[in-house]
Amino acid sequence: MRPGEIPFATPVKLRVSARANVRNGPGMDFTVLFTAESGLALSGLSYLGEWIRVTNQAGNEGWIFGSLVARSQN
Repeated sequence: MRPGEIPFATPVKLRVSARANVRNGPGMDFTVLFTAESGLALSGLSYLGEWIRVTNQAGNEGWIFGSLVARSQN
């Protein structure tokens, strides 16, 4: 956990709304770990400012800008 990072009580189901980079930290200066395609399911673990720490179904973890994901119902 990073200073100021706030965990969600339970993982939040998210869906990528537009192709986006998932980064090593909460900011544009961090390295891109992988690219999430539109429609990809992610789980939100925590947030820091406007960035959300997420994990994908393969267990890869990183940070995505909050406006690039939406809550998923399934």
